[in-house]
This record gives sequence, C-alpha cells and structure tokens, in this order.
Amino acid sequence: MQKVVNSKFLQFLPFVFLLGPLFLEIYFFLLFLLNIKNLSLKLIEINYFKIILILFFTSILFSSIFSDHEISFFKGLSYLRFLIYLFVLELVIKLNEKNLKKFCRSALIVIAVLISFNLFQVITGYNLDDERTTLPIRLEPISGSFITYFSAYILSYILWNYSSKKMNVYTSVVSILIILTGCLISGERISSLVLLSMIAFFTFLKAKKIFFFILISIVIIPSFLSQYDYSRVIYIEKRIFSFKKDIRNFENTIWGHHFYAAKESWEEKKIIGNGVRSFRIECKKFEEIKKNACSTHPHNIYLELLSELGLIGLSLFILLLINVIYKSLLYIFYNFNTKSLNLYFLIGLTLYLVINYFPIKSFGSFFNNFNSFGFWTLLYFISTISKNIKKLNNRN
Repeated sequence: MQKVVNSKFLQFLPFVFLLGPLFLEIYFFLLFLLNIKNLSLKLIEINYFKIILILFFTSILFSSIFSDHEISFFKGLSYLRFLIYLFVLELVIKLNEKNLKKFCRSALIVIAVLISFNLFQVITGYNLDDERTTLPIRLEPISGSFITYFSAYILSYILWNYSSKKMNVYTSVVSILIILTGCLISGERISSLVLLSMIAFFTFLKAKKIFFFILISIVIIPSFLSQYDYSRVIYIEKRIFSFKKDIRNFENTIWGHHFYAAKESWEEKKIIGNGVRSFRIECKKFEEIKKNACSTHPHNIYLELLSELGLIGLSLFILLLINVIYKSLLYIFYNFNTKSLNLYFLIGLTLYLVINYFPIKSFGSFFNNFNSFGFWTLLYFISTISKNIKKLNNRN
C-alpha cells in the first residue's frame, strides 16, 4: 500500500486538486500516515532555501501567538502542516522524468474537464455555479485559476515534446490555443493575462515559430468569439475592458479600499503583524472611512502578508521567492540550449512563479487551502528540479 501511494501520489494529485481542499487534506494525510515510520529529519538536506523556509513558518507561528485574535492562533498553528507537507514530499516522492510525465498527463485530463465545463456554459447559457453540489468540489467558479496553474506544467510538457520533435508545430499551437481559449471563456481576466504572458514569454524563448502562430491567432480568436451573442462572451468583454476604468480610479475601487484597510491594519503592528486570517476582523475598523474596506483578505498576497505577518513575515516570503527564482535562473542560463524535460519544466514553472506572484497582481488569500497547496507544490517542483539539474551537471 505504501509503495503504491508513494509512486502514484504525483500522478493522482491533479485530480485531487480538482475535487477540492478537503480531498487534498485527506490525500496528504494518507501519504504522511503511510510513511511516518520512515520519516527522519536527519535525511533532510539543509540549505539556504530550507533555512528561510523554516524562518518564514516560524514568523507565521510567532505572529499568530501574539495576535489579539483567537482565530489567528489556531489558523497559524494549523498552517504548519504545509511545512510538514514539503518535507514529506522531499523524503518520499521521486520527482524524476517518468513521474513528471505522469503528472502532466493527469493535469491534461483535469484541464480538459475544466474547459469542457466552460464550453458547456458558453454554448448552453446554463450556469453550473448555481447548481453546485454540497460536496467540497470546486469545478467552476475559479476554473481560470485552475487552468492557468496546471497550464504551467502542461505548457512545459508541450514545448518539450515540440523541441524533441514528438509534436509538430501545428499540434503544439492548437493544443496551446485550446487551453488559452478555455481560460478566456472562464471570464477570469487576471488568470487569462497570466496564461497569455506565460505563453508569450515561453514560446518566444524556446519556440519562436509557435510564438509567431500564437501571435496571429490572438488577433483572430477574439474576432471569432465576438460573432456569438452569448451572455458569457459579453461578460468576458466587460471584465477585460473594465481594467482601464479600475486603474484610472483605483483609489475609489473595491481594490483601493482593501489596499487602504491593509495598510492601516499593518500600521498597528508593523513588525510581526496581526496574525493569520486577521484582516477580515481588522478591516471592520475602517469601514466608516472606506465602505468596501472589508473582505476575507485584501486580494493581494503582499498586502495580506504585510498586514497579517508584518515586515518580518513579508521580508522572509520575498527572500524565499528570490532564493528560488535566482537559483532557477542560474540553472536555466547555464543549461539553456539543452533539451531535457527538467529544463523545460524549470523554465515554465519559474515563469509562472514570477508572473503569477508579481507584486501588483490581484490574488486570492495566501492562506487559502487551494492556494497554499498550489504554491508549496510549485516550490517543491522548482527546487527539486533545480536540484536534479545540478546533480546532472555535476555528473557530467
């Protein structure tokens, strides 16, 4: 049972992501439970990444212990499970090329399911959101975010296949365009922009012929979609073109109000913050000044961490990102002309990390279960693949 779960963990992980946070928790707990006898801290390699990682989780615990809000203590304490999650992944999961391919094939099926649901809604006008089951299944409301997240892995796999001449240019372009269109029709403008940016940079770097075809298609696809008088298409257009209005009038938008509440909340405890999940409580103090100040989070990771973990927590988070990105760019630079699957994954996932976690980008709560599992799994992939490339270079 233990060996089966370990070998199949990555293969089934995308499906578990689709089912929702409860299933992710159960899936990880099963992995932990089956391997608990073989886990040893002595086997963990200590490096700068691990030191910063441990310090970051310590800052979460520290800010939550000294928080004025009871919820922060329990949420902060429970969040430590993601540190265990990372160490368990490192100790029991082999992230070799075989497992990378299995993960991608599963992710491709997940994306196909999500795109099918989006197309169903566009064609029929039937909104699946209103008929969701009572199970913690998250099939639609943030499908664009799901598609973009898994596209980072899929895009790497597609372009590696293209470079290895296992896929021709037309198959590659069509595959990428289907994924992009599936994300666009979800109506999520931020996710669509992230995916589009990722495709543009990646193809320009490693597949200029595909980049050229994608560029032409980006002009054609919106014209094609505009021929259909579906409410979903109109909704997409409104969402995309409202960007300009929001930017011009940022201070008076809901995002501007969240920004104000996060800044004022941080002013109260600048060093250690107010504790995990405290923004939803702290923001109520500023509703009289900014009527839309309150939300469960300020819709920006950096503002959320500044408000809830203070300067220490935010600084450690930024250091963590810098450490991972710097190492990745170093290995990409020195191995750029190779055609290994590891390199293509490192480029794709690093691009996603840089673009998706760009400081001014709107984002869901960092402490949300789906976002947390997604972020820490991404960091595990990047750091482990970097290590794989380093070992290969040393061997050669």
